Amino acid sequence: MTEAAHSNSKHPSALVFDSGVGAISIAREIRRLLPGLTLHFGIDNGFYPYGTRSEEELRPRIVAQAGAMMARSGADILVVGCNTASTLALPQLREVLNQPVVGVVPAVKPAAAATRTRTIALIATEGTVNRNYTRDLIEQFANGNRVINVPAPELVHLAEAKLRGETVTAEDLEPVLARIFHTAGGDLVDIAVLACTHFPCCARSWTASHRGLSNGWIPARP
Repeated sequence: MTEAAHSNSKHPSALVFDSGVGAISIAREIRRLLPGLTLHFGIDNGFYPYGTRSEEELRPRIVAQAGAMMARSGADILVVGCNTASTLALPQLREVLNQPVVGVVPAVKPAAAATRTRTIALIATEGTVNRNYTRDLIEQFANGNRVINVPAPELVHLAEAKLRGETVTAEDLEPVLARIFHTAGGDLVDIAVLACTHFPCCARSWTASHRGLSNGWIPARP
């Protein structure tokens, strides 16, 4: 099922687009910064989760679904609240839409500025971890720091469960932390990039300082 809110309001508005509810973290940040902006939320849950799909499947799907939701909502700007969709389809969306398009990408640059050990963990879906866009981002903005890529597809499902009111414990998240710190050199990681908008929902369940992340987590933002 594909859903998009519809409104006849003439107030400035934005459509926040994702395959699931992870972009709620983006919508909250927009609401905090721009409380008067009308927000529409577009969910392409017929293809959820994007992180497990091929690029060939996803790119035309994202453009078609986001375009249709923009037309239906009448929004003034599209916010692609999904790292997978952003790393795949921002240029194509900007080609077909008359409205501005804003995406979210892994926050490698601020992590590179914040790390003191010169070692960063980038936690993402398998698709984002392996995408050329992410490799190019690291090459351009990591500033010579080491970036350990950590695929964590299970976090998407855990985040959706948490948003449904289910309990997510530190034990549920321990396998992801183990992938960071059990990697060669992983004991030096002092900051982690949450390269999926679902992941901040789970980060609160971790005690970052307990596992050595002295500089904490950097979530995705538009």
